[in-house]
Amino acid sequence: TEYRIVKADRLRSLTVGIFSKLGMPQGDAEKMGEILVDADLRGVFSHGTRFVPIYTQWIRDGWVKLNPQIKIVAESTVTAAFEADDALGHLVSVKAMEHCIEKAKQHGIGAATVANARHCGAMAYYSQMAANAGCIGHAVTNGGVLMAPYGGIDPTIGLNPLSWAVPTNKPWSVNLDMATAVVAAS
Repeated sequence: TEYRIVKADRLRSLTVGIFSKLGMPQGDAEKMGEILVDADLRGVFSHGTRFVPIYTQWIRDGWVKLNPQIKIVAESTVTAAFEADDALGHLVSVKAMEHCIEKAKQHGIGAATVANARHCGAMAYYSQMAANAGCIGHAVTNGGVLMAPYGGIDPTIGLNPLSWAVPTNKPWSVNLDMATAVVAAS
């Protein structure tokens, strides 16, 4: 197999350009480029820019909205429930984590749920947002029924990937991003 090395900045620019040409607002396209390239730089190629053609098709098929009406539909002092309106999950997950960080800074904890979002990529990006803000971050999503129970052969259990990120007194944080199966689905 022949491989081509592409610098991260160039890959980010290409990704942003593709989403922009599809009609995605510029800020959202830039965020998508940042998140997808971040996964590639972490070595999580299964959830990085390789998804661009898939997301492109979803947008063309109308399965993903380019201008969703993302909103909070329920909220308490430390929680929020987001309605994603068929947005790419990356975009609403960033909003939800930003909201959680704000609540955590004010009240010691923040938690959010997201409904009606599409694929959101690798969880590490969102938990790392919290660690970068000095908070402990946790991000989880449902991943479809892809696993068989121990001893079984038929998939009946959701993959449900998760990530934890914890700030340290060093220039880096600790971030665990994992599938709950032997391998992540790709």
